[in-house]
Amino acid sequence: MTTLVTKMFRVTALASAMFVGPVVLSQLPQTTVVGFSAIAQDDEQQETRRVPAMSPRVGRYFEPVLEVFEMENPTTADYEAALELLQSYDIERWNGYEKAMFWRYQAGIYATMEDYSNAKRCYVEMMNHRTDIQPRMEQETLLMLSKLEAVDENWDGALGFIDEWWQLIPTPTMEGYKLRGTFKYQKQDFRGALDDMKVVIADSEEKQGKAKEGDYNMEFAIYSELGQPNEMLRVAEVMVRHYPSATSWKRLYSMYLDRERIPEALAAMQVCYDQGYFDRESQISTFASLWNSEANPYLAAKYFQEGIDAGIVEENQKNFEYLASWWYQAREYMKSIESRRKAAELSDDGENWSLLARAELQESMYEETISSARKAIQGGGLRDVAQVHILQGQAYMALKRFEEAKAAFERAKNSSGTSQRYADGYINYVQQKIDLLASLQS
Repeated sequence: MTTLVTKMFRVTALASAMFVGPVVLSQLPQTTVVGFSAIAQDDEQQETRRVPAMSPRVGRYFEPVLEVFEMENPTTADYEAALELLQSYDIERWNGYEKAMFWRYQAGIYATMEDYSNAKRCYVEMMNHRTDIQPRMEQETLLMLSKLEAVDENWDGALGFIDEWWQLIPTPTMEGYKLRGTFKYQKQDFRGALDDMKVVIADSEEKQGKAKEGDYNMEFAIYSELGQPNEMLRVAEVMVRHYPSATSWKRLYSMYLDRERIPEALAAMQVCYDQGYFDRESQISTFASLWNSEANPYLAAKYFQEGIDAGIVEENQKNFEYLASWWYQAREYMKSIESRRKAAELSDDGENWSLLARAELQESMYEETISSARKAIQGGGLRDVAQVHILQGQAYMALKRFEEAKAAFERAKNSSGTSQRYADGYINYVQQKIDLLASLQS
């Protein structure tokens, strides 16, 4: 959060620096006597003070500097030349207002060049003449200094300048509330930060119907620090209405999951899936698992399969096992068999081949059952070896290959596993078939 805030203030400092030239020669008073500054007063409540005027002679000194600010695409060399020109002036006999503008222009150039240390130094020099500039310019400079302190992550300094600014203005602006709230957040004064951000958000919602996305994010972060999950959820729900995005929807469904509000979580996740916001296997896996837990294995399998097809979900043994199970629960048996075969081909043992043989037998795929059972035995690691031989024997019986079936059942009898106890029954049954065929042939 600190890095993000610092970057934000670099941007705002740079933007503010582009407007350091409010005085042009045509606006200069044509007298050297004390008069009012030409700075515009767009707030009727804004007080003014009598300050020295800029002489035409000094105004002409600033003219080349102002031309740089008026360029469409000034280069670094242009700014450096303007600085060199400014720093060549002897300002000892200048009045306080002229000296203030001398430092202000330098500060603006330095800030534009992202030399924030020198920009801050020049603004501080400018404030040495604060009684010779209009209150509005004084206030703007204090606000700029607070931003420059924030660039250096000097939150005490930033708060100091903005508190000083706060004492001078007739009515605090929303920018002021936001800046102070941000500085308080960085100082871990979360309740103070929340008070300021509430003012900003309420003002925006009243005037525009919604606050800025960044303001909601700050409010969310503050509630997180204060350990207020219900308020965090409220803000998250507001954000998906006003600023629907991958980030806001993912955050919302995660919060629903934390509260075990599964239907709401699924609804939010469905939006993420439909909008293509899922880009990690864990997201699709959780989505599919939730549908299965809500007694909808078909959707679980469907979305998981689509994740595999899209290359988001890895094609590995475990994932194909999940897919086979969900397709089976959804009574999509052929799809289950296809998935189980892929799991078996990626397995190091025969267990998946055993499960595949059972599924194939249920679908009357007898030759496939025999082949899968053979691979299961060859792969080893079976929990019930006897059962695999029985599956193979049953497939042989369905094909009326009774001698091979009997041999399979006898192997079952001599194998390990709980199914071993069924072997004698199958042997007796298939022997009866063999005897019956023999008697018919004779």
